[in-house]
Amino acid sequence: MSTSTDPRSRLKDAQKALILEAILDGAEAAFASDGYDSAKVQTIAAAAGVSLAKLYATFPGKWDLYRAVHKRRLDELMAEITQALRDAGDASPTDQLLLAHGLHARFHMEHVSYLRMHLQDRIVWSSAEGLRCEEQQEAWAAGLRMMIRSLKRGRKEGSIVDEEPELLARGALALQQVQLALWVDHGMKESIDRVIGTLQRQLLRLLCPADRFRAELERLESCSVAARVASRAGEGATV
Repeated sequence: MSTSTDPRSRLKDAQKALILEAILDGAEAAFASDGYDSAKVQTIAAAAGVSLAKLYATFPGKWDLYRAVHKRRLDELMAEITQALRDAGDASPTDQLLLAHGLHARFHMEHVSYLRMHLQDRIVWSSAEGLRCEEQQEAWAAGLRMMIRSLKRGRKEGSIVDEEPELLARGALALQQVQLALWVDHGMKESIDRVIGTLQRQLLRLLCPADRFRAELERLESCSVAARVASRAGEGATV
């Protein structure tokens, strides 16, 4: 993108950015509605309000569009989770997992077309099998590594059950996908915060040793994980 201070160049760059976003939004909606295989480039161009010539000048084909849609959303998601975990500092492994799990769910619920893309293409979050493009595979592997690090630390400290961390991580992803699929199937009537609350309670059931579950649940219900992390970060900043 040009860095010129010429107003005409800046206007041209802004127009290109708007066209790009419109095309990606149209592609995401088409993939969500029809799935990758059935989605038509003509439909995407019409939804974006651009000609086929303009679309093909921006993206050579449907596959490039598919990859770009995933890259846009996954870059946003991974940056948000990475920054939140960085801000959380030395939060407990359980709080790290609850925080990331909640952010991951919220992101997909706030970007419903992107969530529907996964459901339409029958992408399974607990496995790399079936992920079509490199962008998906890289983000999935990075997210799994984040979870496994926290799970290993928690297992060592005794706050996480003594089970294989990768199994727990994949189980947590599967749990979340089922919950969000139910939310979509039921018309998305339940509030995002309520669904996330349910997910976090389910996550505690999956991850916590029996003798710690009740205490962790009461802790969650008395103060949200986001509030606890923000409080901890504030305390760290005043030291």
